[in-house]
Amino acid sequence: MKPVHQTRFGLAGNCVSAALASILELPVSAVPLFPQGAARDPAIDDWLSQYGYAWMRTSLAPGWEDRVPDVYHTMSGPSPRGQGLGHMVVGRGGEMVHDPHPDGTGILAVETLGFVIPRAE
Repeated sequence: MKPVHQTRFGLAGNCVSAALASILELPVSAVPLFPQGAARDPAIDDWLSQYGYAWMRTSLAPGWEDRVPDVYHTMSGPSPRGQGLGHMVVGRGGEMVHDPHPDGTGILAVETLGFVIPRAE
């Protein structure tokens, strides 16, 4: 994982792109702009396929924190900057390790996790 910061903010922000770029160690410019709420977007899976990866998003059940593998993943939830914005950060083992937003305040709650996994042949 190589931390990458987002370059766009607000409703047209690119935190999703920056989080994926961080995990894949790519420049943010190499990742398409995925819209807010893209944690559920099949376009992420389509884009990742060129690298041999797939996108797996999971909802959370009680006690999820104890069952997250020790790998890099995304964490999505409400932004602390308000305005009804969602935000995506990078986690490892269920703990935030990088916030693509320059203020580094993370998310208010974890609503979904996303994993970049090897694509089945």
